[in-house]
Amino acid sequence: MVSNSGRFTGPVLFSAMGIALTIVGVTYWALRFNAAKPLYDLVQIVPGKVPADAAVLLFAFLPIYVIVFLVLIIPIASLMLFFNRLLKAASFTQSIMKIGEKFSGRAMIKRAIMPALFSLSFGELILSLVPGWMFNDPGTVSGSGSLVIEAVSPLMTTLGALIVLPVALAFYAPTWLLNDAGIISHLRPALLENRRPPDTEGVGRWYSSFISGFAMFGFPVSMAYRYFYQAYFVMDVPIVPLSVFLSVFWTIGLPLLVVSFVLPIVMLNEVLLGRTSRAVRRVARLMGAQDVGLEQMKAPEQQAPP
Repeated sequence: MVSNSGRFTGPVLFSAMGIALTIVGVTYWALRFNAAKPLYDLVQIVPGKVPADAAVLLFAFLPIYVIVFLVLIIPIASLMLFFNRLLKAASFTQSIMKIGEKFSGRAMIKRAIMPALFSLSFGELILSLVPGWMFNDPGTVSGSGSLVIEAVSPLMTTLGALIVLPVALAFYAPTWLLNDAGIISHLRPALLENRRPPDTEGVGRWYSSFISGFAMFGFPVSMAYRYFYQAYFVMDVPIVPLSVFLSVFWTIGLPLLVVSFVLPIVMLNEVLLGRTSRAVRRVARLMGAQDVGLEQMKAPEQQAPP
């Protein structure tokens, strides 16, 4: 893979600024929440009240993400290969394609977006359907109704998404590896004689397309529910320009904060890709995958003339 370290500059700056802003924001929201409800304990298993709970969670997240990545990426990628082959065995076969090596900093940032949206969507789903599962139910927050939109909701959304993020990484990170290793699923050559067009897709992309649909649909729905419907029609937040601005601002800004926590894992994947891709290719070959060149997958009219 490309070893140019300059491509990491943008993701490193993005991640560092995002994590710093998250720490500042969560600390501020937690202090405001604690001032309004000083006896409330966000997480019972963590000693202390809201500020202490938030601080412990924030500094525990990144090590947990790294452990999830290192422990699970190859086993889950192997399971994905097995089930892809099992489900599509009748018509498709797997191969290992030689692909390009360029992967820019912008591509790393784009790769981090879908896990962030999934975490926000799934975290909000849990908070809405099972409000006492991740955090203790805060009940009615004393003080101004605007506190809900100014501190309570962004605090819950951000921490909820970061708690769910290991689940997203356990699914998405193996798909990155499968894509980067060039493992594809394609129609068996014999079936091309039956008036069926060529059908080639990366195994990782085949899996990620399923869950990314939920993320793309669930994110705007969950944000609209919490920051507009719940805030203004359930929690009676005053509908004033500041509160409306904050609703829009959190909807756009909170995903960027979560992306900043995904980026270190994306970069770790790039650093370890030489070793992990070799390991998953070995697994693919054990399952019968053959190495193919790009020219072997092209339609006749796309191939270069001799």
